[in-house]
Amino acid sequence: MQVLKNISWNWISQLYLAFAGILVIPVYMHYLGAEAYGLVAFMLTLQALMSLLDIGLSSSLSREASRFHAGVSESRFFYSFVMIIRQLFILSGLLLAFSMILAADHLSVHWLKLEYLDPAYVSYLLKVVGLVVFLKWLSVYLRAILFGLDDIVWVAKLTLVVATLRYLAVIPFFVLCNATVEFYIWFQLGVQLVETASLAYRKQHKLPSIALTERYKLTDPVFHTPIKFALSAGIATILWVMVSQADRFIGSTLLSLSDYGLFHVAVMAAGVVTIVTGPIVQTLQPKVTSLVASGQHAQAYRLVTMLFDFMVCMALATVVCVYFFGFEILKAWQGQAEFANSISDTFIIYCAANAILAVNSCSYILDYATGRIRLRIVSTIVMLLFLLFLLPLGFLSMGMKGAAWVWFGVNLAYLFVCQPLLLRQYDTKMYRKLLLGTLCPVLIIALLIALTAEFLQLKAFAATLINPALLVMVGAAFWVVSLMIFCISKESLRVVILSKLSGFYERT
Repeated sequence: MQVLKNISWNWISQLYLAFAGILVIPVYMHYLGAEAYGLVAFMLTLQALMSLLDIGLSSSLSREASRFHAGVSESRFFYSFVMIIRQLFILSGLLLAFSMILAADHLSVHWLKLEYLDPAYVSYLLKVVGLVVFLKWLSVYLRAILFGLDDIVWVAKLTLVVATLRYLAVIPFFVLCNATVEFYIWFQLGVQLVETASLAYRKQHKLPSIALTERYKLTDPVFHTPIKFALSAGIATILWVMVSQADRFIGSTLLSLSDYGLFHVAVMAAGVVTIVTGPIVQTLQPKVTSLVASGQHAQAYRLVTMLFDFMVCMALATVVCVYFFGFEILKAWQGQAEFANSISDTFIIYCAANAILAVNSCSYILDYATGRIRLRIVSTIVMLLFLLFLLPLGFLSMGMKGAAWVWFGVNLAYLFVCQPLLLRQYDTKMYRKLLLGTLCPVLIIALLIALTAEFLQLKAFAATLINPALLVMVGAAFWVVSLMIFCISKESLRVVILSKLSGFYERT
């Protein structure tokens, strides 16, 4: 089944990408130092904030590519739309790069709390980062087209290669050549150039340029609906980037650069929940969009309901596993108990918050496919206002742990207040099924598993596993077993598992 193949490849690639980025952090901190790594973390935050310029362009482009791939959009309209979006991406990317270059001096002197690094040196590096961000921005445009055209497997394979180059290939230069943070940033520029060029080549292969005798203009009536969706999706994207990056951006000025590096490590490590769940949502978006575009709403709703079931199972399995194995894995990861003690609480709270976030993200697929974005925009604005008010209080009162509790509380409130309103647009019973039919039963099973593991003193057992590889293997086995228990408890997922198993045995 192509959908499962796409999910598997995208999930594996994103898992590898994220875990590679997480696992190399101790190496980077060892060879670069805490403050230089804090600069790398700030660079990653700036790359994430570049999505503020998206204004729905990539979402609209991917959506129209899905419609074109499904045969419900004419060639003249689609190619005209692609040309217009390409021009907007180039212009906005240049604006972003030049803005970062011009702001580099101010950021190095007035925003970042430097202790040892020279502000002029940091300013120079931030200007190089501006070039990296420009190339990465162009790759967003290319990926949106390829995802919409359902070329997910090829993109996933490229992601595996690029992740290896970006995170692992630079390590020998640290070990053998004493490479500095300057070398690291220039190396990232080269890797980003390779990725963007590869995506451009593949896009040309999948969607060759054609000479249009007459193309639509942006002001033509045919673009009214896509532009309306783009603006709505753009506002939603901008707001969500501000929500997801608010803690890191506020923390970059309230914490010292060294402490900010530790906070960034905790947040990155907690991103394991999003790593596990996010690619599934991303892969199903084109499929649900195609179903909605072709009028198969019942199938689309059924697919999203199944996604909710699976997302709850994966998120809770990951949180339970992190609770019992998280501290020991953090200690083995860095090799120091002091490091694990400093970030473990923040890490676990963020994992729980990200599990709730993963469940909340499922409803976006329907909003994206149907174009009903307005209510999500309103709910995201409310969420952002709470974060902007509460995060500084959290940082100032309890440091990074305070920010983690704020993030958890706001996501929990979103689940119980905003999700019912969002899902009611499509099915008045969908939220009740999610809450009573999926979340509560699986949560009860998760508590039973946790109590059993506590009774068996699983934490104490994990502490005895000195070999890091054995620790990871035991933790992974516990996660798989927990996930299977959760999935088997859900009829919709049990049917899928049994059908796949029966198909496997029939082939063998």
